[in-house]
Amino acid sequence: MYVITQLELGGAQLMVLASARYFAGKGYEVVLVSNNRGILTAESAGDPSYKKYFLAPLKRELDLNSDIKALKALKSIMKKERPDIVHTHSSKAGILGRKAARSARVPLIVHTVHGFGFHYFRNGIMKRLAIMGERSAARNCHKLIFVSGDDMETARALCIGRKEQYELLRVGIDFEKVCSFKGDRAALRKELGLPEDKKIIINIAPFKRQKNLPLFIEIIKGVAEKKDDITALIIGDGESRSALEHIVEKSGLSGRVLMPGFKRSPYKWLAASDIYLSTSLWEGMPRTLIEALLLGKPVVASEIGGVKEIIKDGKNGFLFKHSEAGEAVQKLLLLCEDNDVFENMSKAAMKSIDREFSLEAMLEGLERLYNAD
Repeated sequence: MYVITQLELGGAQLMVLASARYFAGKGYEVVLVSNNRGILTAESAGDPSYKKYFLAPLKRELDLNSDIKALKALKSIMKKERPDIVHTHSSKAGILGRKAARSARVPLIVHTVHGFGFHYFRNGIMKRLAIMGERSAARNCHKLIFVSGDDMETARALCIGRKEQYELLRVGIDFEKVCSFKGDRAALRKELGLPEDKKIIINIAPFKRQKNLPLFIEIIKGVAEKKDDITALIIGDGESRSALEHIVEKSGLSGRVLMPGFKRSPYKWLAASDIYLSTSLWEGMPRTLIEALLLGKPVVASEIGGVKEIIKDGKNGFLFKHSEAGEAVQKLLLLCEDNDVFENMSKAAMKSIDREFSLEAMLEGLERLYNAD
């Protein structure tokens, strides 16, 4: 049984759906539990290979009444389905799902950490409560999977779980599918209606606080003030769309920052672009950065979490601190204006991702873990 808060278009969600399909195909009985609000809900609902439950009370936001209802529903489902394995993803589903699984006496309880968001809680009390919640939830499971070594070190330093619970298992990228879009960039731009004569800077993300998209727009404004021939893309959507559109308009970037919405397969847009800019506040191991590197796109990214493990500063991209947006502007200008730097980083990007990050490696790792004595 997989439990995840919401099936939005994100790395954790794609990992869950790929796992559900794979193990269903191997003959396992698979059940997926989520709320009913994510953009991938319809795709999951239409897959006949596994059973699913959609729980309206399961919310990302803190809501005591809904959380109690979600916990009761999870316990009821687990007692009915009697799973041998419960594997949770995301913070809310991870805390409630592991508690329910412990109550239902599930033989193997696994949780995957996709980055710890409590680093950026503005309220110190809430941050401490979140850490305490993670410590408590870790006691309710047998294995903790980390997609980045940085998160593993954070857990160890904060006494979240025990060392013997820890497993490092990267996100699973379908290399063949991604690399099939290494086609003619000019043809892709024509197909997508993108300008052929401009440098295109891209970000692929749901519109939520974690992705820090106002900073993306601020950085693009700084680049646009120095260069006329750039266009920016934000591939995604969310409740904050109108707020972001207002920031774009206020920044004088209308027509230069394009937001064409969610794309289930964004690889064409990524392949048609030149540079990936990530401004996230926290990440586990962002799959879009890995996909960008596979396609030879230099990455300029905030220096956080697992990002530091794949972006080698000055080699396949550049890292910057959130407080130093001007540094990100300078690095983007360098990549836009110096063809030698751009080409060298593009070649290094394609060589910097190995099989450890492949879909096959992830699924094989999960199967070993699930079947271990």
